[in-house]
Amino acid sequence: MAKYSYEFKLTVVQHYLQDLGGYSATSKKFQVDYSAVRKWVALYKHHGEDSLKKKPNAKYTLDFKRSVVAHMRIHMLSIKQTAAHFNIPAFTTVSLWAKLDERGRMDVSNKRRSRPEVMSKPLQYPEKPPEEMTHQELLAEVRFLRTEHAYLKKLDALIQRKQLEEKNKQK
Repeated sequence: MAKYSYEFKLTVVQHYLQDLGGYSATSKKFQVDYSAVRKWVALYKHHGEDSLKKKPNAKYTLDFKRSVVAHMRIHMLSIKQTAAHFNIPAFTTVSLWAKLDERGRMDVSNKRRSRPEVMSKPLQYPEKPPEEMTHQELLAEVRFLRTEHAYLKKLDALIQRKQLEEKNKQK
């Protein structure tokens, strides 16, 4: 979705509010999505001009999220109306909260998102001769080697099947 300047949004809203055309006519004139015009007008009506300015990513508390969903249900508001009422930039945020609340998993969304950890390096076995290894070390190495062998066999089978499928496609 394109990012629009504060001045542009304000011009679009003022055009709509001056009764120079409805949502559809305004969206066509300014070549903006119909739903964006509706969103900007609703934000402007509820919160004034400042609501059209870009805000940094907000962090919402669990209590706030629950109160937003409860308000939406009590007053039977749509997700977009609720987002406009609470000045939440993306209505999809409210939609996600409502779904999580229905499933009883609202507290899950409050966890911090982070990058997945890099996969750990495979186990490195000491370069001891088998005669010097303990019984446990020998068993661990046998398990590792069996797993590695099974993986490589499966990989080889997949590659062969893919090559066979490509060969059959060419015919």
